[in-house]
Amino acid sequence: MKNKIIFASAMLFAVIAQSQVGVNTTLPSSTLTVNGSFEAPYTSITGNYTLTNQDYQVSFTGTSNTVLTFPSKTTTNSSANDFRGRVYFIKNNSASNTLTLTTASGDFFRFGGSKANANTYSLRAGAYALITANETTGWDIGAIANAGNNSWMLNSTDLNGVINTAQQIPAGNNYTTINNSSVTVTVPTGASQSRVVLSFIGWGDTYTGAAGMGSLRFRIQQTGVSSATYNSAMMCSWAATHSNGDGVRFNFPLNYSLNNLAPGTYTFALEVVREGAAGAVGNPFQIWGVQSKADVYIKE
Repeated sequence: MKNKIIFASAMLFAVIAQSQVGVNTTLPSSTLTVNGSFEAPYTSITGNYTLTNQDYQVSFTGTSNTVLTFPSKTTTNSSANDFRGRVYFIKNNSASNTLTLTTASGDFFRFGGSKANANTYSLRAGAYALITANETTGWDIGAIANAGNNSWMLNSTDLNGVINTAQQIPAGNNYTTINNSSVTVTVPTGASQSRVVLSFIGWGDTYTGAAGMGSLRFRIQQTGVSSATYNSAMMCSWAATHSNGDGVRFNFPLNYSLNNLAPGTYTFALEVVREGAAGAVGNPFQIWGVQSKADVYIKE
């Protein structure tokens, strides 16, 4: 017995001296080396839940949208609530419902890149996330993937536009930028695919004599990380319906998609030129407003 006690004490001293522990190995190469499988707590939830220090992997299988709340943490080093480095593995195994990850008050999720910090994140059906407590008052989302759902996700939106403010569109070959048509969005880093969907909806009018007619050609100007012009994005035509002339109204719904732009911030504006005028085209020729929208969709 004495020999066993001496041997155990020697082993304990060796572990303390080396500051390395091996499981199923006599040659640990890290602080903890496990030569075999690893097991940790697994929690299955179907409704709202708050994570604790007893959780590791959490599986959501509910039938309605649910909120998963993260514990409050502090930046005070070595205090009870300074659990920097704690890891949670979250999987949304529901058929079609959203699991909203939510931080405690004052905390936030940190994404890095161009994506701003936020205190919520929507984990869609089939997706999983690996989340680690960081050194600040928050959590790092280190890995997000859609294991079973390769759908497009809306990442950001910008809206602009003014209605019932007339803008004169002169004749000639030069394009005119439509007032208040610009929208600005950011294509994030880290997405496997991205798509910017642009929408411009507006209307205008003119007064013309008999047999007056013509058309409008629209193009989109892109500035920002890179510049581009998307010509002939749309055309619309107008014509007087009475032989003695009349006021003519027209509208222009335009939709345009751009795939896999380089990450960064872009601004898009709509421009127009008059073409093909015939008959007694009167004045004023004006656009009364436009509603502009840009949506950024991504696949992660």
